[in-house]
Amino acid sequence: MIYYCADLHAFHSNIIRFNKAENLFSTVEDMNSTIIKNWNQKVNNDDIVFIIGDECWLKPTDERYEHFFAQLKGQKQLIRGNHSPSQFPPNVRKHFCDIKDYKEIVDYVDGVVYHVVLCHYPIICFKNDFKPDWVMIHGHTHYYTDEAIYMREQIKEIKKKYVQYPDNRGQIFNVGICCPWMDYTPKSLKALITMNDKGMILQ
Repeated sequence: MIYYCADLHAFHSNIIRFNKAENLFSTVEDMNSTIIKNWNQKVNNDDIVFIIGDECWLKPTDERYEHFFAQLKGQKQLIRGNHSPSQFPPNVRKHFCDIKDYKEIVDYVDGVVYHVVLCHYPIICFKNDFKPDWVMIHGHTHYYTDEAIYMREQIKEIKKKYVQYPDNRGQIFNVGICCPWMDYTPKSLKALITMNDKGMILQ
């Protein structure tokens, strides 16, 4: 199984306020523990998890950085974000099977092949965006920010007006872990498509 998430911001105490999650977490330790617990309840060691940037708020030389990712199950692949280090020491690098700035992969939902574009930054006109079997997965735009609200409104317009290619469903998914549909838990592509079809990702 392949899972996706973004913007863990581990050890970033201000992100609790920024994400309006004070009712969920009283400390950054609470947030970190919840992410680890939710992750390991969902992910098995044979699963692949794409972390779409901004994974941690520490310098990679801080021993807590390695300790956090050592606790997470699965084969972790990182798509760098604006707060991701450009270089990792070997003791941290070993916890990621791959590190890229951008990646295109293939995933499957009920036997149907999907092409998935992975980038920390949302791409409103991503590669082959007119095809219903292409999906863009991103982070960066935290749910309550003006830019996240703007992105959701733009995607709604695409879904409503993109009549040239009516099969396209505006499949641009924000997997920032604080988003209501993510619930601080990595999600599969099937779950994301289902929630998108129900309108949850644009709420």
